[in-house]
Amino acid sequence: MHNGLIREFPPVKRELALAIDESLFPSIEGTTDWETMFYLALTFGLEDDPVDAVERMVGFVEETGERHRIEDPIQMTVATTDGRSV
Repeated sequence: MHNGLIREFPPVKRELALAIDESLFPSIEGTTDWETMFYLALTFGLEDDPVDAVERMVGFVEETGERHRIEDPIQMTVATTDGRSV
């Protein structure tokens, strides 16, 4: 579950997308900031360690946004589940 956004997504979209593991790239169907965040989290290990993967994704988006001089580049609330626990 996610609620939030990447501010000024178009200027950072390409850089973020290129960080997604190329084996996951064919699964991307849309163009939204959230889909990019999800695939980045998968790239950073979402299936094995959700907390660390989401933290790494947020950090990467923040660093990328800051390089592009975007103030507060990410705002989000997120919940993850393995089907048994949240």
